[in-house]
Amino acid sequence: MSFLSLYLSETTIHGLRYLVEARHPLVRLLWFLCITACFGASVTIIYFNVRNWENSPTVVTTVKYSLVKVRSTPNHN
Repeated sequence: MSFLSLYLSETTIHGLRYLVEARHPLVRLLWFLCITACFGASVTIIYFNVRNWENSPTVVTTVKYSLVKVRSTPNHN
């Protein structure tokens, strides 16, 4: 067993063990596509968030609905 196969079969990263342990090639292909799609989506989201932050490096959060009533805001003098 190669080092990569051993790593993939023993890792706790979800789905990677099915790339080497799945008996049917279609199952391996589906897991590979799912892992690749999720990794690609993660990289894309990170890229756009970093690009957005570089263009406007402020963080603004608005709360539309809240379970807690805000009665006053602190005064910073």
